[in-house]
Amino acid sequence: MGNKIGIIGAGNLAWHLAKMFSLHKVELQSIFVRSVSQVIDFQFLNETVFYHQIPQLIAKSEIIFFAVPDKTIAELLRDYQWYNKYLVHSAGSVSIDVFRHRTENFGVFYPMQTFTKNRMLDYAEIPIFVEANSSRNEQILVNLASKISTKTMILDSEKRKQMHLAAVFVNNFANRMWSIGQELCAENDIPFEYLQALLQETYLKALENSALNSQTGPAKRQDYQTMQLHLEMLKNKALLKKIYSFVSESIIQTQKNA
Repeated sequence: MGNKIGIIGAGNLAWHLAKMFSLHKVELQSIFVRSVSQVIDFQFLNETVFYHQIPQLIAKSEIIFFAVPDKTIAELLRDYQWYNKYLVHSAGSVSIDVFRHRTENFGVFYPMQTFTKNRMLDYAEIPIFVEANSSRNEQILVNLASKISTKTMILDSEKRKQMHLAAVFVNNFANRMWSIGQELCAENDIPFEYLQALLQETYLKALENSALNSQTGPAKRQDYQTMQLHLEMLKNKALLKKIYSFVSESIIQTQKNA
């Protein structure tokens, strides 16, 4: 098996896969895009060919990365012939078994990070979790990941799903909490930037001393008077009131069992 790599997709993940391959001298042979306008995002690529038909990419590639929404992977596998190409997805919560019976060579290459086009990242610091259906295929992905990241780990599908679940809490849910804070600040004409020092210290303490040991606040102290005041302030925001109550109760119960 050679190293003619193709990517199906043109979104945030596809952009960053292409960027990390380009920066680390990994040859990217082709990308499937649906429209000519999507090619503009990949102007940093010089030798890559852009196809508008998936069978064209399949014919020219040896390793094919699926950088598409999770549910789309199975649909693509069903709709096309893959001719035993080495198929790889980069989804945290999709089992490697999605490829079984579709090809003899398959694996997972999961860089765990939140990706946005045109946002530069230090790829060497992004952990990449790999899995494959054979030791030979596994080594191909380990070698590829090691060119990009200093944090490469072989992880099976079940543990990768657990990692993805943890990432949803740490990233997606935490970001929602930040956006609530932004909304409350905006409603009261308070610059959100004044919470920056608090955000930074919360992050640093979680890394240095564990999040559990670093917990503070009225729920940790079981300060029900302050909690009741906050709930009264949220009386016209039913969803936020529910979130506040549920998370506070989670903190109280966790501290009791700590």
